[in-house]
Amino acid sequence: MAWWGYLLILAFVGAMGYGIVHTYNSAIEEAEKQKAANAKLTVERDDLLQKNSEQLADNMWLRMDKQRVDALLARREGERSGAARERQTLNENVERIYRENKDARDWRDQPVPVGLRLRAAERIVDKNAAGIPSGKPDR
Repeated sequence: MAWWGYLLILAFVGAMGYGIVHTYNSAIEEAEKQKAANAKLTVERDDLLQKNSEQLADNMWLRMDKQRVDALLARREGERSGAARERQTLNENVERIYRENKDARDWRDQPVPVGLRLRAAERIVDKNAAGIPSGKPDR
């Protein structure tokens, strides 16, 4: 074999050696990148787990608060419906009295005196005053 054949074999072995070293260095570099990425992902995972734990605690408190508010609303609705029933009963009794008692009907139908109407109008302007008195106005 001629000297140039040995030179070709030497070039081939050199290229193979360079390729092996380059591949080995690239693999080590990639492994280090993966290690750094894994460390970053571990930190992110731990952060997300912490945030998830905090969110679960917040959700628990929100559920408890919602249950408390729902109980208060249910109680308030019960009070309102009870008051509505009482108001209905009272209105029915007043109507029954007006139907059955002529004196009560006459009292209800009498005109409201002018002075009382003026004082009632003043109270409408004054937000802290009592409401408008009952009765029908003059005709």
